[in-house]
Amino acid sequence: MKAVVIGEPSGATMEDIMKVYPKHKAIVDKYIARNELIGIGPFGDMGNMAIFRSRPAAEQFVREDPFILEGLVKSFVIRDWNDSLLPECITDKSYHVTIEIPKSPEEVFQGLTQNVPKWWGGRDFTGSSIQLNDEFIIHHPGAHYSKQKLTEVVQNKKIVWCVEESKLSWIKKQDEWTNTRMIFEIAPTGYSSILHFTHEGLVPEKESYAMCSEGWNLVIKEWLFDFVVHGKPHFDL
Repeated sequence: MKAVVIGEPSGATMEDIMKVYPKHKAIVDKYIARNELIGIGPFGDMGNMAIFRSRPAAEQFVREDPFILEGLVKSFVIRDWNDSLLPECITDKSYHVTIEIPKSPEEVFQGLTQNVPKWWGGRDFTGSSIQLNDEFIIHHPGAHYSKQKLTEVVQNKKIVWCVEESKLSWIKKQDEWTNTRMIFEIAPTGYSSILHFTHEGLVPEKESYAMCSEGWNLVIKEWLFDFVVHGKPHFDL
């Protein structure tokens, strides 16, 4: 049986939230890495929730989360959830990662559309990644080539890139990325945004999975995060 933590915000200022945010993010990342946290994000009005695989994990989280310990969450409740559908929805073994970004969905969306070369590809990026049906290429000579097309764009909420062509020169089946999709989903919280990234079709059975998973961890968790939050590009263009 899963457990849900439902929190009520205290009305703290953004300045107060940002002072605590790095410690909160470290705790969230720890539970994600241990595969104990399934989802976290806001309601449409006020408050937020986090879904855990077990009640002990939820109980331990509320004892550690700085947002709760330092009063940024005014109150919370833990409720058992006898869900029967979600396990079937998360059996896809495709690479995925969820991060919390202390910026608005608009700022995250901008980073994912207008500024891609600053955190992925650099000078090896050509094309456009802004509007529906835009296409762009990442070409690291002798290592990586992929051509992406924007097949879904929902303002400030979702972006999907479909890989139309690919060549990974360091594996036997060099077109493993072809017809896979990179999916970016953005959800607001009262103080930040949740970004869920999935490389649909990049699964453990593929030869490229191990190295590409490490690469995406670096690109999403560090290069993209640092650019959106601190304005620090990884690549000089």
